[in-house]
Amino acid sequence: MRSFKEYFSRHRTGSALAGLLMVSILFLLTSSESASFSPKQAGIAVFSVVQRGIAGVGGFFGSLVTSIGELNRLKSNYESLQEQLHSYRLNEREIAQLRQEISRLKEQLQFSDALDQKFIAAEVIGKDAGDFLTGFLINKGRSHGIARNMPVVAYSNGLEGLVGRVFSVGPVSSLILPLFDTTCYVPGRIMNARYTGLINGEGDSLGHLTMTAVPKSARGTLKVGDLIVTSGLSTVYPKDVYVGRIREIGAKPWESSLVIEVEPIVDFSRLEYVFALQPTD
Repeated sequence: MRSFKEYFSRHRTGSALAGLLMVSILFLLTSSESASFSPKQAGIAVFSVVQRGIAGVGGFFGSLVTSIGELNRLKSNYESLQEQLHSYRLNEREIAQLRQEISRLKEQLQFSDALDQKFIAAEVIGKDAGDFLTGFLINKGRSHGIARNMPVVAYSNGLEGLVGRVFSVGPVSSLILPLFDTTCYVPGRIMNARYTGLINGEGDSLGHLTMTAVPKSARGTLKVGDLIVTSGLSTVYPKDVYVGRIREIGAKPWESSLVIEVEPIVDFSRLEYVFALQPTD
């Protein structure tokens, strides 16, 4: 019984056609009008049944082919729509990036308008990590008026923050020595308390700075968050440029001065545009 069911399941169309043929023959043989039934008529009847069966099978396969073609067309349309959607998303992302870039450029323009000193605007185009120092490469050089030891500032959170100074100059690009380099020293002043000291980089990627040469007697007047600016006691850095904020105040028992940890104003990890300050006349 199982083998018969399996055979019928595998040959369902053929079995149905054979069954239809047998029923048609029996109908012809038992018909009241079959007294004059001839083999020719039987042949015609059988042929008609077979023809209808073949036509039905042909129609089935024709519909199947049409359905497959429709599925292929729908698949092609789906893939095309997916590509369009991907393209729209890319365009949307590019538009968002352009808006952010325009916003940053507007901020830089407002900052440049507020500067009371001549400057050369530049874009950071690379980072150079050497054996003795780490610097930022900018897209302006000797041909643009850049000179060695020019102080470099940047706009950060509404403030003019010190970046460092020009260390080396090429024809169309220059290398900036940043504040956080261990070879960079900047004379600074704590704004509220007016104490002066020497700011030096710690050489880490976070841009942390240390201020020394501040007397221990100043400890009671200082607090975390106090602003530190350039003191002007230097031939390189102009006076009152923001350097950073006090992050931590410490002291070693055997030393006469404080060790102040400073958080720089400029976020060096996001540095994109800078301004090289030209000497005043």
